[in-house]
Amino acid sequence: MTVQIKGVQIARISALAIRNMLRGVNELVCAEYVAQRCKVPLRRAKQIVKTLVSEGYLEFDKRYKELASLYVPGKEKPRYRHVPYYKLTAKGEKLAQASAFSKMPPGRAEPILAGLLRRVAEVNATPHYLFRIPTVIVYGSYVRGEAFLSDIDIAIDLEPKWERASKEFEVQSKKRVDVAQTKGRRFSNMVEHLYWPEREVMLHLKARTRGLSLHSMDDFVCMREDNNFAYKILIGNADRIAEQLAKQDGR
Repeated sequence: MTVQIKGVQIARISALAIRNMLRGVNELVCAEYVAQRCKVPLRRAKQIVKTLVSEGYLEFDKRYKELASLYVPGKEKPRYRHVPYYKLTAKGEKLAQASAFSKMPPGRAEPILAGLLRRVAEVNATPHYLFRIPTVIVYGSYVRGEAFLSDIDIAIDLEPKWERASKEFEVQSKKRVDVAQTKGRRFSNMVEHLYWPEREVMLHLKARTRGLSLHSMDDFVCMREDNNFAYKILIGNADRIAEQLAKQDGR
């Protein structure tokens, strides 16, 4: 379920800018990425990251060893730096899905859902997408039948069409990265390269649709703790989903 961010500031910049930056995160985020997406100097980006950590939107994950500068092999010794990376917390995930728009009537939901299901079918049938979608669940205010909706919450399960550790997946993944770069997309680090095939699918599913909020299955399962929890399976195995929810209840 998303929150409204219109007119709000975080780390002394627009919460909308922070939300848009977080929406671009594949798995991990670093200060260089924040600087690039928020269009601020690196020093300012580090302050933003610090604020996001202190306010619970990000948490430290790990440090990656990266080249500090370009070098010529055999002519000089490479210099490295250790770059801290962060991951989104549950609060950060909610901010990434936050809405800057007013609530909408339920009647707008049907065409949004129909468009999403068409795109799911496209992904499942198109070879160049490296993931298929075996599960689509709508949940939250739409299923509860509320009079006005901030958004339509959808849980998506992604399943690789090849084993992630296989050579074929590696080859196909590189092809998708190459295609994206040819079209002008820039990747700030290796993590973005690795998770591009997954993000490519999610971007296609989202299709810049206002009012459509996509979530992982993990997010959906954790929502089971909400007393107002309600869902409807659009695509998927009902028994398997019930089993996942039961495991969450048993923790």
